[in-house]
Amino acid sequence: MDLSKQTLFKMITERMSYLGLRQKVLSQNVANANTPNYQARDLKPLNFKDQLAREAHRVTPAITQANHLPPVTPSEPFEIQKQKRPYETTLDKNGVVLEEQAQKVAATQVDYQTTTALYRKYVAMFKLVMSR
Repeated sequence: MDLSKQTLFKMITERMSYLGLRQKVLSQNVANANTPNYQARDLKPLNFKDQLAREAHRVTPAITQANHLPPVTPSEPFEIQKQKRPYETTLDKNGVVLEEQAQKVAATQVDYQTTTALYRKYVAMFKLVMSR
């Protein structure tokens, strides 16, 4: 049984991709904390309801001949957005607040650990069912 074809596992994988990309965006914010005119960025929040609707309406084309190319997926499916109004800016108009970024990084780490724990639990459940 291929678990990657199960909707739940696809959604967990997408969530983990989202959290990995968010960690990358937040680390870029920290790296540019002293760059003039740099505004902090973050990913648009991943909404479970939208994710479920997108997964339910997803159509994957079938490859009917060997010389057909496989479908191409976008490289970054999540939207990166600038913060609208940073509440604190420096004299050089840098809008990165390191404390805020540290909180977001910590929250992302906790979400990632929770998602991987959920993934492990479901894999363990599938193994239990398959062993009987």
